[in-house]
Amino acid sequence: MKNRFWQVGKKYRTVTGSVADDGQTGWKGRLNAEVAVLERPLDLFTEATIFRDRNALNPVNPRELNTLYTAGASTLLPGKVSFRGSGTTEDESGSPLPYVSRRFDLDLNREISLEKRWIRSLTPFAGYRYSLYEKSNNVPGFDATLNLYRTGLRASFPEGFWGTVSWSEATLKERSPPSKTRPKEFVFEIGETHNFKIIPASLNLSFRLEDVQETFNKTHQPFADRNRVGGDGRFTWRLGPEREAFAELSVTRQKPETGGGNPLVDIFAQFGVQLLWDTGWAPAQTGRVSGELFKDIDGNGTRGPEEPGLEGVRITVDGGKETRTRGDGRYLLRGVPEGPAVIRVGTEEIPKGYFFTTPNSRQILVVPGKEAKADFGISTEVEFRGVVFNDLNEDGQYEEETDRPVAGVRMRVENGQSASSDAGGFYSIRKVIPGEHTLSVDVGSIPDGYRTLVPVQKEFQTEEGQVVRYDVPLKAQRSVWGSVYVDADGNGARGREEKGIEGIQLRLDGQRAVTDSDGAYRFANIQPGHYAVRVDPAGFPAGYRLASAEPVAMEVPEGPFTREHFDFAVVPMDSESPRPQPAARPKQEAGSRSEMTVEEFIKQFSGVSVPEGARKVTLLPAEKGRMVYLYTHETFLSAVQGLASRPAGLPKEIRLQVLPIPSADVHLNWPALIIKDWMLDLPEVPADLPVVELALGETVPPLPDLVLQALRSRAGKQKMERVRGTATVRDTAGKEYWAWFIE
Repeated sequence: MKNRFWQVGKKYRTVTGSVADDGQTGWKGRLNAEVAVLERPLDLFTEATIFRDRNALNPVNPRELNTLYTAGASTLLPGKVSFRGSGTTEDESGSPLPYVSRRFDLDLNREISLEKRWIRSLTPFAGYRYSLYEKSNNVPGFDATLNLYRTGLRASFPEGFWGTVSWSEATLKERSPPSKTRPKEFVFEIGETHNFKIIPASLNLSFRLEDVQETFNKTHQPFADRNRVGGDGRFTWRLGPEREAFAELSVTRQKPETGGGNPLVDIFAQFGVQLLWDTGWAPAQTGRVSGELFKDIDGNGTRGPEEPGLEGVRITVDGGKETRTRGDGRYLLRGVPEGPAVIRVGTEEIPKGYFFTTPNSRQILVVPGKEAKADFGISTEVEFRGVVFNDLNEDGQYEEETDRPVAGVRMRVENGQSASSDAGGFYSIRKVIPGEHTLSVDVGSIPDGYRTLVPVQKEFQTEEGQVVRYDVPLKAQRSVWGSVYVDADGNGARGREEKGIEGIQLRLDGQRAVTDSDGAYRFANIQPGHYAVRVDPAGFPAGYRLASAEPVAMEVPEGPFTREHFDFAVVPMDSESPRPQPAARPKQEAGSRSEMTVEEFIKQFSGVSVPEGARKVTLLPAEKGRMVYLYTHETFLSAVQGLASRPAGLPKEIRLQVLPIPSADVHLNWPALIIKDWMLDLPEVPADLPVVELALGETVPPLPDLVLQALRSRAGKQKMERVRGTATVRDTAGKEYWAWFIE
């Protein structure tokens, strides 16, 4: 609400004529209100003016008052078009020539933001006015109708410059005596608002040109019967937050359009100090908050055309108003105090099994007369949960008494949600949107020495509120390997020239193994417990015995366990002293793979560059022959369904390489599956794999059945290691090796 009272002296005039409201006493009041129509804010206003003009009183009834009433509305239409419409009734009963008029005004404009180097925005505008003048007691020229059209363009430029150009044209029909005129007006105005940087001051300058046509000095002429050229200037110096000094100057040259007459110049100047006094009281200013609460089916936080709203849920403003959502999920909060506000959804009223896909509270800024938005989405929940454990009895079922939880294994959903198993082996991935999902095990997070007993990737079709259980049993790899050899030099360690003994039987309690042509043996899939390794001397060469006749005891834990180079030396019967058992074999041995730390590699092979991030090095003798198969991505996957440890993002081409390469005196040992830059050990591939050598351009053979069998039964249970790089190196004896640098 706004009120204005005024009283202007009867003789307050300039040389060019009277000023506005001269000789008047009156009151003007204005009332504004805000409503929402079709979810759009609508500003309503009404004005009332009551005054008496002491320079022009009604001669019959000098106490008669003049009144003016206006009512209207403004809003923002689709396309960001601003609309304003109003209706006015004016009763000039207190004037010497009384009359009554009714007026209707309509204005439209749209600001177009450009933000270019030389222009900031353009605002085209248009308007229309209809006026009806009547009840003038047949005073000539007073009863009339007026139709006025106007259009124009406002522009905003950098550095505070602006400009306006407009054109107006009217049709004025007078009844007594009948006449019709078409007055016109052209207005051009430019200006600048400049704020000084070095002083607390500002300068406003403007220039205005008004050119009117066919005014004919009519009573209800909408334009002044003068062509005007003028300029205004105002300089303001800020003395403080509540004080400012100002000086204004206005110069206008006027020339009558009709009736002749000499041009006149009106110069107006004023200066002074303006004081601001804040009483601390102000009427409350409010705005509106609207939005919607919807079922977010796709979980993207934005309402789609097929996503329904939720009815009857409470929406509140912290410390203030509240409302409930309608049937379509929409809500509207009116009269929200200006400033920051927190809008909340009553979580106690959200159906069980739902979660928010957006924050359940939002802080917004409420601006008086404007409408802020705050939408909320919820969705039904799907949960993936399970246990990752060391399955000691390999039955696939988690049993607290016998199995052991494994922590740190990460489970993933294809949308990026993930969770790691805790100290109890439990994982839970919540707030997953219903639908088709793929759950996978991050094989890189599986501890060394374990392999999965279930597929590492599985698809699920989920429904609202479903809890999907997927346990991941792991099997700890436990193995012992070594060789039986003739210790020719009697040092208790197998040298490169010392031959292995084929066909020797070894026992690890109930398990048996037989040495191959290189004297190598291997015990795999060993259960936890206490064991003793025994060697059957039946196959020893004549006159030879074990360096130590005592069986070697060992304890195998529940977790992963590998005992490497567990060798048994065979010596002549007449040897004076027994050899220590078992002995470690050299790191680099012909025909076999060996591993060493990066530090050990640098000492032995100086001058070789080691890739960054490498932790260990795998060495393999560089033999002449090799078996290499190339297969497409799809062919490989169809051949090895259920491969548990393959990483995501396999290349379009798969290379299967078995190393080292069989030759006359080297047995096929430690084959490896190379996928992109990953190496997968296949220690249990059968020794009798066929040897195929391919030259460039030859046809790629089918994947051998033995390789398929090995991949399906064993590859899926091994752990991938990332290869950081490869190199070919030579030792001091000139022997060539292939080196794999492992992360």
